This record gives sequence, structure tokens and C-alpha cells, in this order.
Amino acid sequence: MQDLQLLIQKCWNGTASSSELNELLQRLDKEEGKLYETWMQEIPGNTHPGKTKPAFDKAGVRELLISKISVSNDEAPVIEMKQTRSRMFKIFRISAAVAAVCLLIVLSYQFLFKGATDNNNQLANLPSVESIILSGDSKREVLLKDGSTVLLYEQSSLRYDTGYNNKERKLTLKGKARFTVSKDKTRPFIVFSGPLSTTALGTIFEVTAHDDSTIVFLMEGSVKVQNYKVPPFNTVYLVPGQKALNKLDAAIAVQTVNNAL
Repeated sequence: MQDLQLLIQKCWNGTASSSELNELLQRLDKEEGKLYETWMQEIPGNTHPGKTKPAFDKAGVRELLISKISVSNDEAPVIEMKQTRSRMFKIFRISAAVAAVCLLIVLSYQFLFKGATDNNNQLANLPSVESIILSGDSKREVLLKDGSTVLLYEQSSLRYDTGYNNKERKLTLKGKARFTVSKDKTRPFIVFSGPLSTTALGTIFEVTAHDDSTIVFLMEGSVKVQNYKVPPFNTVYLVPGQKALNKLDAAIAVQTVNNAL
């Protein structure tokens, strides 16, 4: 078994063999904590003091690698549930494309630390199952596949599915979160919260979703806020410094405020 740091460095510079990438895939399950810390240390620009670390999407990384596995290579990743002789011979075939996938994962982290807002069209799709992220008792910063970031406040949850980063970028929020959206005019960024949907192309805004009300506060750019559940589907457009407030079935009210929520 190779040194984990050396293995990740090879993955970064594109010199990792199929068997080494296979080993990295297996160790993702067995050594998640150690792999995350080592991986983050190897990311250029990740030494800024006070920088909040993004959430490590283990399921996303794992499913992304496995989705690129094909039958065109002589080696295969082995995901063992029991150490038995018969299962050691049941392996998946992987192709040289896995190395390219590894580089794409690296690029998704580099975009955050460089502060880039341009969309990376080469990034792969999210996992083939819904992903739910919980913040717990503290704030949590989440890096999405398109380079957008979400600051998830305490006791909040964020859900996205297979359609994210395809034709549209859709998420569902419960609680409160701040969204910093990568610009992409071809794929709208849409947050669903209660009866409201908030659409942006490249902006910073906060959404607070309670059981009986939803508030959208715009900090930069512009957003469209729509009640997509109750006809006539009331729609408003916000400019920086404005907030949209919706209570149950009432129309959306727009207010100008001096400070963020």
C-alpha cells in the first residue's frame, strides 16, 4: 500500500496508474478522514489563513469515479465487502479515462480557491442519486460541481439531484443559506424554498425558509423570485439591497433594507 500523500500527488499530476487510482478509490471508503486532510493539503492556494474548508462530497467523488469505469482496460477497481477468495476475482474494468476524471475533480476545488466564477463546462455530472447535505449545529461551506458555493447556516439542509449542472442547476433548501453563484447564462441557478423559486445567473443572495414564510435577500447582481405553487404565480425581480417576503398564500412583498439578514 503506497503512502497516501504520494498517491494523491500522482493523481494531481496525472502520473497515477490504473491500479493506483483503484487503490485511491478503495481508500476513500476506509480512510475518508485522512484522505480528506491530505487531499486538501495538496490543493494549490489552500493555505490562506481563516479560509473555510468546503464540504468533502465523498459520495460525489466515489460515484463520479465509478461512473467512468469501462471494460476497455486490463485493470479494475475492487470494492470488497468480505475478504474472501471468490470475491477477489469479481472486479470492474476501468479505462484510462479515470485519470482524466481525477483531474476534473481537482479542477473543481481549484476554482473555489482561485475565486473563479466562470463555469467549468468539463465537470462531470453529480451522482445518480439525490444528495442531502446537513449543516448540524454550525455553519458549513459547500462547493458545488459548477464552482458555485453555498454557506449553509445552522440547522439547515440542502438537496440536489441528478439534474444539477446539466441543463439547469436546481437545489432545494430548508433553513437558511447564502449562495455565491458561478455565472452561466445557459444554465439557470434555481433555489426552491417553500412555495418560492429564486433564479439567478451569477449573483450573491440569501434565502431563509421557515414553515410559514420565506425571505430572499439580494446582495449582488439580480434575481427573479416566483411563487411556483399558487396561481397566478406571482413573480418579482430584486435589485441589491431588496428582499422578497412571502407568507403562506399571500402575494410576494418587496422591501428595501439597509443590512443583510
